[in-house]
Amino acid sequence: MTPRGPGVLVVWDVDGTLLDARGAGHRALDAAVRAVCGRTEADPLAGMDFAGRTDRALIEEALARAGRPDVPWTAVRDRYGHELAAALARTPAVALQGAAEALATLARDGRFIHVLGTGNLALGAWLKLRSAGLARWFATGGFGDAHRDRAPVLRDALRAARRHVPRPWTAAVAVGDTPRDREGARAAGLGAVLVATGRYGADALAAPGVPVLPSLGDPRRLADAIWEAAALRDEGGQSGPRI
Repeated sequence: MTPRGPGVLVVWDVDGTLLDARGAGHRALDAAVRAVCGRTEADPLAGMDFAGRTDRALIEEALARAGRPDVPWTAVRDRYGHELAAALARTPAVALQGAAEALATLARDGRFIHVLGTGNLALGAWLKLRSAGLARWFATGGFGDAHRDRAPVLRDALRAARRHVPRPWTAAVAVGDTPRDREGARAAGLGAVLVATGRYGADALAAPGVPVLPSLGDPRRLADAIWEAAALRDEGGQSGPRI
């Protein structure tokens, strides 16, 4: 379908929503922290909650757990890219059920525009997406390099879309798989659609005005849910995304 008029910006999370990195991110962060801090004992990441958090927040917590909060987080960031590339070369990421078809169907639909809004570092996001064969659907987005929370990541995604997406859009909806995705979208003024494809089930994701799907396996149902979330945001009297 040829796009006509303004569309809906779909702001995508990566891990647990579009793909499964099969532990590559965890292994890469562990290796990067150990390389930078010289730590060789028990896993400094043991017990950390990764779901829905930004990589910057995770790195800073890992440094504190390693007893090295004095180390600049950027030192781990720089090492992490090398370690992640190596981990994905050994064990590639895989697209989750329906992800590739959903991205293709929405792109053909004509109402939707894809951008990223992920807690991953930018380099990490692109490495994972390329590994899973999904990078072709994205050109820009917001990433976890500069922020500890999701809302400013989503605001960065909107700014990036305004700079790099030639087509106008009148609403933005985040698609994710954790309560942090939902709360980040609310704080940034976006609608939200959640998929129960990560560690959280539908009951944990449920909230008023937020459609929850079992997976991305039904692209038409996903399209309807995104459209519904955009309409609900408007009907709720919101002034639109807050940048």
